[in-house]
Amino acid sequence: MHLWGKNSLHICKNNFYCIIIAVYNTIYIHIQYKKILGGVKQCLSG
Repeated sequence: MHLWGKNSLHICKNNFYCIIIAVYNTIYIHIQYKKILGGVKQCLSG
């Protein structure tokens, strides 16, 4: 019983870590995309 509780906590931690990475990657890609888009706009406008 104790071992199962420990295991489920470990799995939960891993899922939480995965969610953080996914959120971070989404935000990071969004920022990079905005920078690239800004650069392209600057390039096109002069």
